[in-house]
Amino acid sequence: MRLQCTVKAVLSGMVLLMTLGLAQGLFAADTVTGVILESGFSGVVVKAPGEKAGVKYNTGRETVYSPDDYRPLKGDTVTLAFYSKTARNDEEILAVSNLTLIKKDPNRKELTSPATGTIQEVGRRGIRFDFTEIGQVATMEQKRGMETVPDGWKPAAGDKVTVTFESVKARFGNKIVLVISKMEKTD
Repeated sequence: MRLQCTVKAVLSGMVLLMTLGLAQGLFAADTVTGVILESGFSGVVVKAPGEKAGVKYNTGRETVYSPDDYRPLKGDTVTLAFYSKTARNDEEILAVSNLTLIKKDPNRKELTSPATGTIQEVGRRGIRFDFTEIGQVATMEQKRGMETVPDGWKPAAGDKVTVTFESVKARFGNKIVLVISKMEKTD
């Protein structure tokens, strides 16, 4: 009796492995290396060498980034593994399974903490800043108990500030969020 159960378990395990192996073959990924022309919420547009125009690739929760804390930005050279997938609206899309950074855009200046900029917009949870020194606009989340200098000051559009922040993995999705720990008015 015990031998029969073991044989059945081994056979069903083999069938499962064979099925998974065949399924993996159906979803085999193609790869492309190129420069990011656009980067947004739903994906990236990448122009590979020899192409006249960029191609839209959709990133999502199944996308694995390398390095882990990297998120695609315009001008970066990347390699991505992708496969064809049918979206909910029956549209055929190119879904990204792996996105690997090859080289950052050498002309881009990195946003580092603390940074000095101008507030563009203030929302309930986030604040949009214009960092003109590096030519970048960024939205950051306010941390509970965020320190403001002067004490009790309420941020408003047009205020010049120095912001101390940290990069944190988002609770939902596969994104990186900038969280403000201290904001100082510099007028």
